[in-house]
Amino acid sequence: MRRPGPLPVNTWPAEGSHYFERTFHFMAYGLALVRFLHWAASLLLTASLLARVFLLPQGWLGDAPHVKAWRDRYLSRLGRLARTAWAVALLSWVLWSGLTALIMIGTDQFSDSSVVATVLVHTQFGRLSTARLAILALTGGCLFASRRTPARERGVLTALTVALTILNTLTLALTGHAAATPGAAGTWHLAIDALHLAAASVWPGGLACFALLLGSMMASPALDLRTAAARATTRFSASSLVAVAVLGATGLANSCFFFHDVRTVCTSLYGRLLLAKVLLFFGMLGFGAWNLFVLKAKLTRETQGAAAGRPTSTTRALFRNVLWEMALGTLVILAVAVLGMTEPPRP
Repeated sequence: MRRPGPLPVNTWPAEGSHYFERTFHFMAYGLALVRFLHWAASLLLTASLLARVFLLPQGWLGDAPHVKAWRDRYLSRLGRLARTAWAVALLSWVLWSGLTALIMIGTDQFSDSSVVATVLVHTQFGRLSTARLAILALTGGCLFASRRTPARERGVLTALTVALTILNTLTLALTGHAAATPGAAGTWHLAIDALHLAAASVWPGGLACFALLLGSMMASPALDLRTAAARATTRFSASSLVAVAVLGATGLANSCFFFHDVRTVCTSLYGRLLLAKVLLFFGMLGFGAWNLFVLKAKLTRETQGAAAGRPTSTTRALFRNVLWEMALGTLVILAVAVLGMTEPPRP
């Protein structure tokens, strides 16, 4: 069975008039924007749920009322972030599916419900669209059900929600070029792409959750909260290192499926976009390395020797660097969204 791949430009209706040419260019830009929103929201949704169970475990914190109140506020913010990301992911996927169907069947047949139904039921992309919509609907149901469930009874519901969000992220591999690779090579390509997406959920996906934690730490004068946040920084840095290693290895493996000649990296549009993505990735690595090898050690020393009061300059520098990482990560995701619509070089 053929896998659903990215929609090539030559499948668009070729009316030839300036009006239709302008219309479909506009639709292409809209599809790129929708793809970007969906990728970013899906990664953020997975990261926000992983952060709840990984970034700040209950065992690190004491039973002091101000500590519990601080953790509750942070988890509440993570919950709002997850629900917002879910809403954006759902809406953007509906728009993505609609725009793709519009490009596939043309504007003149889009109002025909039987044609639309045929696309949804009898095409690979249509079935994928329906399946991912069901995954997102179930995820939303779990997210909102957890708000009404007592904290002690959320274990199974939380595990199910995390599993659904990870599945939603991994199935994004079916919307990219890896899904169009035939044979056994295609299976490997899909697996590599899925692993790449899983790592991206940790870093850069988790940067927003980490920034929320740093912001909460900066707003509190309590030393025990700063100590917990410093330990969370160490935990996030360690997971980010693993994610960066996986991203580098899988990214290199992915490029081997398209580039059999180094010259095509610079001569093809796909290669130039990929090169821009790599440069942005190395910019993020620079900030991450500064945070890990310079600021993290300073933060630990200052937390041990500081008195309660306003945040240190190291904390502010770390927070500022994380914001820069997030900005570069946003550009990386935008590059990925455009790459998915760009025809790669073929041997």
